[in-house]
Amino acid sequence: MADNYTKLTVAELKQNLKERGVEVPSKTRKLGLVTRLLQEDANRPVPGGELSTKKSKVEKDTDGGSKNEKVWLVETNNLSYNHWKGQQFAEKKLVGVYTNKTEAIKNAKVAFTNMDMYEDMYNEEDDTFDENAKKMKRNGGVLCSFEGGEGEIIRVGIRVLDLNKEVKSKRDERGNEDYEDADDEENEEW
Repeated sequence: MADNYTKLTVAELKQNLKERGVEVPSKTRKLGLVTRLLQEDANRPVPGGELSTKKSKVEKDTDGGSKNEKVWLVETNNLSYNHWKGQQFAEKKLVGVYTNKTEAIKNAKVAFTNMDMYEDMYNEEDDTFDENAKKMKRNGGVLCSFEGGEGEIIRVGIRVLDLNKEVKSKRDERGNEDYEDADDEENEEW
């Protein structure tokens, strides 16, 4: 179902949430809307009165919401250089959000091979996709990246996100910064 949400427009996602009685701020981005719909799906009863089961581990919170649910976000990057203008351009595309790692990897490979410059840049020796998929760390990473002779780069990667991660304040009660997130280093821009 998650891959279907990424194919909807922002207006369709907002309408879907509205029909479920969920209010979202007007400036919520597409990823936030998809994530909220996934949260709603995780809490939705199925026929028979039981909560839906997923391959990802879901722990119930005291208010009925789920916590500690992981989702896999697949992104492609296309970096190119315009020599005429002397500028580098970057295009980042959200491919989908998946509730299990296997589906995320499968769709990441398809999205990567569908990229415009893939055929021109493909080199079997540089194809590390399957190797990187097997040794991917808990927070995801780059699955494969190809570089062209003109400075262009295409790559695909996966990020692992918590659906209901609690955000802690960076400041103590007096306004002093006193916060460090252990995941910050592992989630650096790739």
